Amino acid sequence: MKQHFFYPFLLLGFMVLTGCPNNDDDDDQPTPPATQPAIAAGSGPQGASFDLRYADGTEETVSGELVVGWQGGQLLGQNRYRVARIFTDLETFFFRVSMPGEIPSVDALPGTHPLIPFPLLSEDTGSLDMLYPEFYVPGADSDSPFHDSYAEGIIEITRDAEVAGTDYSVLGEVDAVFNSGEDDEVRVSGVFWNIDFTW
Repeated sequence: MKQHFFYPFLLLGFMVLTGCPNNDDDDDQPTPPATQPAIAAGSGPQGASFDLRYADGTEETVSGELVVGWQGGQLLGQNRYRVARIFTDLETFFFRVSMPGEIPSVDALPGTHPLIPFPLLSEDTGSLDMLYPEFYVPGADSDSPFHDSYAEGIIEITRDAEVAGTDYSVLGEVDAVFNSGEDDEVRVSGVFWNIDFTW
């Protein structure tokens, strides 16, 4: 009789242990907040902050307080370009987008831009059928890793962005690599912004 009494409790214990919900599910974890670009409080109405990582592993942060744009001009075949100049305490970076003439720049410039790692020559601008985004440092010294180099990577442009309660007319997020020669690679990542940008 004692054996029959023992089996139901054993069966009940087994069911309780195997039937319990797993409270360690990842679904029960709080969702991390969406990451926002690193614009430090008190950074000013416009500026840039870039982290640079060189081929030898050294790193530095460069910053600036002036971002000018969109300036532009005419290309061949009624096509045009727009350029933003991003001033830092190391170099002045240019982000230039050449575009077909029929696309309004306010529609073309916001978005994710895969960079072309070479200059778009003026004689090649007569029949543009897509955007040509370039990121470069004109006039860089010959011993600079930015000399004669056009970055590859991504620049994302957001129009009318809000970050930490501040509205920015333009916000650019940069993840790009310059490579002007052997052992001269430098990765540039960071942001630039302006609360009153000309579109």
